[in-house]
Amino acid sequence: MQNRPHLPNRMPDQIRFISTTRQTGPLGRFLLALGTALLATASLLLGFVFFVVILGFALLAGLVLWFRLRSLRRRAPVGAGSNAIEGEYEVVSESRQRDERRP
Repeated sequence: MQNRPHLPNRMPDQIRFISTTRQTGPLGRFLLALGTALLATASLLLGFVFFVVILGFALLAGLVLWFRLRSLRRRAPVGAGSNAIEGEYEVVSESRQRDERRP
């Protein structure tokens, strides 16, 4: 082992310094409560502003999409949106269907 010069252990002094520097008087408590209230109010206000901005962008995107789809619906053919299927068909009787299935 190497012999190291003895260094003073400063950790307890630092801990003691930190623990004794807090404000415990009524003015310190009032300032801490005031700062906490201001910070909470500012964070709530900022969160509300972000929420309103994001909601505004979503509303704007929805309106743009609605208007574009509305213009596409106007240009679509008349019968394209109905549930009717257009085409030719032939009625086949049940006896004819059975005859065609047999090998």
